[in-house]
Amino acid sequence: MFRLHRFVLWSAAAAICPLSGVGPAAAGSTPADHALRVTPPVEFVAGVEDTQVSLNGEWDFILDVPRGFDPGQTDGLDWKPVSIPGHFSADGYGRMHKEFGVPVAYRKSISVPEAWADQRVALRFDSVEGLTTVFVNGERIDQRDTHYLPYELDITDHVEPGGEAEIVLKIAKSSITQWWRPEKGGIRRDVWLQALPPVNLASLNVTTDFDDAYEDAELWVRLKVANQSGRDAEGLRIAFTLTGPEGETIDLGEHAAADLGGVGAGDLETFEVSLPIEG
Repeated sequence: MFRLHRFVLWSAAAAICPLSGVGPAAAGSTPADHALRVTPPVEFVAGVEDTQVSLNGEWDFILDVPRGFDPGQTDGLDWKPVSIPGHFSADGYGRMHKEFGVPVAYRKSISVPEAWADQRVALRFDSVEGLTTVFVNGERIDQRDTHYLPYELDITDHVEPGGEAEIVLKIAKSSITQWWRPEKGGIRRDVWLQALPPVNLASLNVTTDFDDAYEDAELWVRLKVANQSGRDAEGLRIAFTLTGPEGETIDLGEHAAADLGGVGAGDLETFEVSLPIEG
């Protein structure tokens, strides 16, 4: 099995965004379509030592959210500790309320690295079960019901690098959880913060077409580049590294990199690149 292992997106001036793997995401105040972004995890951002901050571990939790609950005024409530990721029922808090519109709530204080000052800040959920409303510092920024699907929210405009912020989630039974897990819900997979450069890959998909003998193939790489900077990005190129089943690097020759051209400020552009593979 061959693996398209590494993607590097750079401008005419300098490398912007080396990435690896393929992972989903979604956009908040981004130029991307708000439904679901699919952003490969970022390995390196210039000037940033750590590009990810895990938010796994202990969160605050309320099973019975009081009437008139204000996500901006959360002190003084009967918060209890809960382990993330995992269903809150595993910590002995019972199960999801059977009535629609009756939520549970999560809360966590986070610190945004000061080194992320010039980057976009994304909040990533690998899976949240239930109709989920997300608040940052008391401001509602998103509501969705994606169940097993990961998604990402751009919270750049709601946080201050070098400072702290409070994340609150309200999660209620939904039409999806009613059928899949009628009495369970919550943050069941990893949560983290992700630093993204202002010009970044919003999504990337790879399709493999084999010849009739299954010896040679063509990889079709479809990607979206989001320009979240305040100026046009010109001279964009993307480079690929393909590894074989034993970890060896496959020579892509002249196809190891491709010119993408430019993306206007605030725009999201789709590109398609072909990589022929022999043997």
